[in-house]
Amino acid sequence: MLAARGYYDGNNCIRLLEPLAIKKNQAVIVKVIEEKQTAPYSQEDSFLQALRDDSFVIPTGLDVTEYMRELRENDRL
Repeated sequence: MLAARGYYDGNNCIRLLEPLAIKKNQAVIVKVIEEKQTAPYSQEDSFLQALRDDSFVIPTGLDVTEYMRELRENDRL
């Protein structure tokens, strides 16, 4: 069983806040948390929407570990 955080948008739709590997038309079980929660992000907030869908991520092809090693190579005496 998989789990992901999300919220109900008020229009018969559940919005997930994290990636979840599921197939189209796959059966799901929705558990409603009874504490009062508001939608964490406005649908109209384009900046927060871009953060959620990685629109600001620029692929560089760099190996992060190697890049950090190069940065720290000469930083110690």
